[in-house]
Amino acid sequence: MLPKTAKGSKNSSKEARNASRKSKPIVNQFLRKSPRNSSKAKIGLTQKLISERAAHCKKVPTTKGALTRAERQNSSTRPGFSAVKPDADRVTQGIFDHYADYISPIYTPLPKATIIRAKKTEEDVKQIGQVLEPQQFKLGLIISVASHEEVYQDPKNKLKLQPTREQTLTHLGWVYSKARKIVVMSRFAQHLVGLPIFSHGGKGLEKKERSEFVGIRDIQYFKRTPTDSFHPHLLSHRLPPFTRVAKNHWSVINSDSYVQFTRPLSFAYNTRCTIEGHLRDQDLHSLINLANSKRPSFSANPAARTAPKLRFKTSGG
Repeated sequence: MLPKTAKGSKNSSKEARNASRKSKPIVNQFLRKSPRNSSKAKIGLTQKLISERAAHCKKVPTTKGALTRAERQNSSTRPGFSAVKPDADRVTQGIFDHYADYISPIYTPLPKATIIRAKKTEEDVKQIGQVLEPQQFKLGLIISVASHEEVYQDPKNKLKLQPTREQTLTHLGWVYSKARKIVVMSRFAQHLVGLPIFSHGGKGLEKKERSEFVGIRDIQYFKRTPTDSFHPHLLSHRLPPFTRVAKNHWSVINSDSYVQFTRPLSFAYNTRCTIEGHLRDQDLHSLINLANSKRPSFSANPAARTAPKLRFKTSGG
């Protein structure tokens, strides 16, 4: 009888333990019975548990998709894991739940990266010479100054302009900036007046009024080059430190350069510039006479602009 009694006592103790286990609420019972369930069911249950038991949820930063059971049990005391508020960080984190056997990572999209362009400083801007005294400007000097003009936009052209090295957008519109050479023609108390030199992008006087231009050439490299103007071209002489520069140096006036003597420009003495060369007296007198031939006159007739050439051929009938 005693073995039976002992055996019965063992069975009764097992039944008592099973009954006590069944009486306890098992939240993740579904997961324990079916470990091969899809991740969707796990994530859904975990989110439900988080909403019901927010006090038992901890966020554990992790780089892996899951941790072992021992790591999960010691996650609150191990160094490197910290319990924070659920919405404290905006990075990929794992949610630790005391009632679950896994850690479900939550992926939060990071903010889009914004391109920050460095602003131009005074060191990045090209320096145009220096400020000179008014006494240093002589008639016939060729100086280089900073020129700023509005960019013409054809209303029929729907192409949008883009900022370039010489083209900038301001609150008043697009501006074209370039280092322009001018010939000093007259001096006043606070400014001087000069005539600009144009090369028109190497096209010369292809689409310009030739009667308003006179050619100018560097005497060392382009003395005998032809001209498209009605007048003999002028010769420029470079001054130090540009007397021994190469043919392609920016201070050398090439074979496509012309002085427009009908378009004087004003230059203030408190503005930076660079003295590059000058005209001899004979060429200076010729340029002054050309400018005076177009001087303002009360009885002068308005200049008529020549009709532009047709760009497209019309089909005849």
